[in-house]
Amino acid sequence: MTQTAQDDSFYVDDPRILEFSITDAATSGPLNLAGKSITWKMMELDRYNKPTTTAILNKSTASGVAVTNSTGGILQVTLSSTETASLLGNKFKKTFYHQLEINDVITATGRLTMFKSV
Repeated sequence: MTQTAQDDSFYVDDPRILEFSITDAATSGPLNLAGKSITWKMMELDRYNKPTTTAILNKSTASGVAVTNSTGGILQVTLSSTETASLLGNKFKKTFYHQLEINDVITATGRLTMFKSV
């Protein structure tokens, strides 16, 4: 089951850790993440507020996604200020779409709103 509205907001100058607690749809308990292929992506929103198909940031368990409790279904995605600093351009605020995939199945989606520090 996809967990929606996994929304967050932060300033681009601050590193951010997004934490996900994944539930197994069959048992309603935590999903065991051992041996799973996990990826996270962030896309821009088009003028209709729908996500574009091209990811502007990609993370995986090889880089940026850490399973912190395998049997408890908990993982973290780390965003550095270096990765997010250039995403706003001249804007003060911008909202992006993000999604988490486990074994190529979309597991969580949401919006990330980033603010430029003043």
